[in-house]
Formats: sequence, structure tokens, C-alpha cells
Amino acid sequence: TGPKGISRSNGMHCLHVRDTGFGISSDRAEDVFRPFVRLEPEVTSAAGTGIGLSICRRLIEGMGGKMGFESEPDVGSNFWFTLPGSASQMVNDASAMTDAGVGAPGNAADCAATGDIEGDPEDGPEGGDPDRAGDLDRATGIQESLVTLKQMTEGARAKAADPVAAPVTAPAKSVLYIDDDRANVLLMKAVVAREKNITFYSAPTGELGLAMAQSLLPDLILLDINLPELDGYQVRQRLQDMPQTRAIHVVALSANAYPKDIQKALDSGFDQYLIKPIDIKETQSVFEKYLTD
Repeated sequence: TGPKGISRSNGMHCLHVRDTGFGISSDRAEDVFRPFVRLEPEVTSAAGTGIGLSICRRLIEGMGGKMGFESEPDVGSNFWFTLPGSASQMVNDASAMTDAGVGAPGNAADCAATGDIEGDPEDGPEGGDPDRAGDLDRATGIQESLVTLKQMTEGARAKAADPVAAPVTAPAKSVLYIDDDRANVLLMKAVVAREKNITFYSAPTGELGLAMAQSLLPDLILLDINLPELDGYQVRQRLQDMPQTRAIHVVALSANAYPKDIQKALDSGFDQYLIKPIDIKETQSVFEKYLTD
């Protein structure tokens, strides 16, 4: 990646990242944000499934912003996005989530018009190293999961000490989402927040997910197939092996959209299979199916 820039104007925050890579031809512009499409994978050794930009754009538009790019072959690209006000406030504002699909790339003028303030290429954690950023995201998820487990343990102890105390779990229903991708977790959290009387929990690893499932006994578990260490199939089997979690509905999530992958998951005991990037309406129907008495 090249220089990064941040600008602010009229309550809008804009961030852009320029590179001097291969660039993107105009005839491929419509494919940039299309899920499961990788442009020129033969010229790079980087692994991927072609859903990163699709997820990013859905997250940005869900928070009331825009995302787009401009590019010139053999020169490089300039990707940008805008967000209104505080990004952290917008992440917590689930009402801003929309059902927008993936459309054509936007106009970079939407970003450039706010004024271009160049930043240092080394700005951000470890110069923007994606591996380092992933480690930080995972560490954050683990910390949040451990805090949840601690709160549940303390709540259970308080209830045991005072039998007439209010129940630890007030909401009628709960969802546990096990996924190591922070962006996916934030998106799912926003979708769940639109529902009434549903509490959202998350875990970034299969081990923590199993521990939380035993403590929380959620009504529904959303389980990513491609987890590090224990994968989704192994976690599903352990949930099935434990008497206290055996009856919990478990829905698989994966970017693998081939019929054989879907059938494998269903044969392994999953109740349903959702394809990433998630479709919000389909996800809401899952909640209605498994969380409605």
C-alpha cells in the first residue's frame, strides 16, 4: 500500500489509501466489489477468496457512508471511503444498517471534495501490516470473550449466594457467533441489534466458543466453518457430544458456496448454511426461524 490520507468536512470523515500496484482497467471496475471475484489472481501470490472489499463496502454503507475507487492500469489505485461523524458511534448505531447490495464503484470526488490531507505510509498499527492487524483483532475478540465469561461466572455466583436475586439472563433469547474475523462480527452484531430481545455474544476461536456455549447455553449458535485451530466441523461435533449443548440450533457460515460444501455441512449436523458475505434478510429469517417460540 501507499500513502494514506484522512480528511474531514461537513461532519464527514474520509480515508483513502493509494498504491502503485498493477491498477484496474475500466472494463473490470464493476467486478471490484462483487463477491467471490478476484481480479488478476495470477499476478499475485496473496491468498484470498474475493470477499474482502464486498464486506468492507457493506459495512461502510451500513454505517451511512460511501466507498469507491479510481484506478489506472500500470499506475495504481486510490480506494476511499467516507463516514458521517464518529465511526465508533456509527458502529454502535444499528439503525443505520441498510440492506444495500453491491453496486457500481462510486466517484472519488465524493472523497476528494472534502480536502486531501496526506498521511505517513507508516501510520496505523505496525505500518498497516495485515497480519499484525489480524492478530490485534483476534486479541480484542479473545479479551471481550473472556470478559463475558467472567461476568457470567460472577453472575452465577451472585445468584447462588442470593436465590431471590433477579435472573442473570434477562433477555428472552441469545445468539453466540463464533468467528475470527472482526469485520464479520461487527456486521453480525449490528444485524442482531435490530432485533428485539436478543442478546449478542461472540468468540474468535472454537475453544472460547465452546466454553461460552457451555456457560451461556444460547438459543442459537452461528458458527464459521474456517476457524483457526478447531474448525467449524470440529466445534459442531463437540457441541453435539456435550449433553448440555446438544439441543442448541447451530447454523454454519462460510464463503464456500458450492453445493457440495453446503451438503457437507448439513450432513455434519448443522441446521442451516449461510453464505458469506451474509444476506441481511436471510439472516433475519434465521433468527425468526430458530428464536421464535
